[in-house]
Amino acid sequence: MTTSHVLKKTGLFGSLILAVLVTSLYIMPPTPATGQTVQQLIGSYVRDSSDPQYKDIEQAIIYFRNRDVKNAQASLERAVKANPSLPPANVLLAQLLFGANQAQAAQMALESAAKDFPQDPEAYVVMGDLMARQRSITAAQLLFQKANVLTEKYDRNLLRKKNLQKRVKAGLAATAEAKGDWANAEKYYNEWLKLDPDNASAAARLGRTLFQAKKFKEAYAFIQKYYESHKSTTPRYELTMAQLYESAPKDFAPGSDRLAKQLIDFAATRDPNNPQTRLAVAQWGMRNGELGLSKTNANAVLSIKDDKAKGIKAASPAVKASAKLLLGQLARYEKDYATAEKLFREVHAQLPTNFQANNYLALSLLAQNDDAKRNEAVSYAQLNNQLVKGSKSAEERQAAITLAWILYSVQREAEAQRVIAQVLNSKGSLNIESAFLAAKMLSDREPSIALRILEPTLKNTAFFPQRKEAEKLLDELKKKAPTTPNK
Repeated sequence: MTTSHVLKKTGLFGSLILAVLVTSLYIMPPTPATGQTVQQLIGSYVRDSSDPQYKDIEQAIIYFRNRDVKNAQASLERAVKANPSLPPANVLLAQLLFGANQAQAAQMALESAAKDFPQDPEAYVVMGDLMARQRSITAAQLLFQKANVLTEKYDRNLLRKKNLQKRVKAGLAATAEAKGDWANAEKYYNEWLKLDPDNASAAARLGRTLFQAKKFKEAYAFIQKYYESHKSTTPRYELTMAQLYESAPKDFAPGSDRLAKQLIDFAATRDPNNPQTRLAVAQWGMRNGELGLSKTNANAVLSIKDDKAKGIKAASPAVKASAKLLLGQLARYEKDYATAEKLFREVHAQLPTNFQANNYLALSLLAQNDDAKRNEAVSYAQLNNQLVKGSKSAEERQAAITLAWILYSVQREAEAQRVIAQVLNSKGSLNIESAFLAAKMLSDREPSIALRILEPTLKNTAFFPQRKEAEKLLDELKKKAPTTPNK
């Protein structure tokens, strides 16, 4: 079996430090070559990319779409010769090549740009991004350091200079953070924010860096200050700080559980008429087993009404749907499956392809021991499975396990076994409930595999309503399969 068995509670620590690098330091994601436009290619370098002086750029894109790379490059070179404030032609060509998934050719173009234009910083910036995405942290850091020196000296195009500086500071900060060099991470995130004061990503990363450096008071003060000047676009500072405490490793911050709960309570008390705040509190309650808190705040989301005089706005349809999904889950945990069904049906009516609504609606129908509803459960599970089939995502695996469990429960065991076998032979992790359901199905025929799935699941400290039932099953599996077999 090649699948990982359980999602670990990583939060903002551990693997997320590397994830900072993978999820775009500052570079725009590649655009498919067929969709490239002049704006996408040079929009961050010039004030008006539609200016006729950039007609050679447009022609280069046309050549490239027609797989005429030689003439595309020639057009780019003419454009750069006429407009020296643009990046080197090979940097622009590399963007087109990346968009066409020709990474090796793109890297060769960047190498040529660095060789032919050693004082231009952009080839180093892009190669730094590439190394960071490949988790080659030291190589990325060295490239960003080189780019930093060159960017400070660059003076041909002030708009381009500023945008390159943002990318360089982001790269230097993220590579420092990945190495646990909090002092330099703090330094470069501050420099990034000076260049781009409204950048929420830079602010969030600086707050996290201060927290990771155990500068708890400084982190709280900074997060609060940023929130006060960006209220319309930023979650309340208490919520952000609570998430940091929640995600911290055990014993990292003394009293972290107590402090997180305090902050969550403050957020709900201080901002009672904000649906997004109340939803965030409800979600925190669900993650941490505070089901009463979760239910109170999810219901509050639905009860908030528009009041122009007081500046109160009712929840958007999307926020209401999220609150109903939470309430539906809570109803499932209380074994009130009729209420859960009602709530999930309401979300399904609004969002027919919503994965969670379809998945949990199927499970809620199954649990009611009504033949008609159990048959309907099969239909919803099959629908959800088809919606995500082939995506190789966590949702695809969850949908497959749900379908297998429902088939198994309605005595279609042969079909269930085929579905679960496909999941176990795939790569990727299972969420906690899916791992539990898979272990239940395998407990008789394949106890060793069931044990291998369930045991890591119960090491996860995240809230799990079926934990007692799962622990009982784990004890039974250990008696059947005393040791966990090697892969």
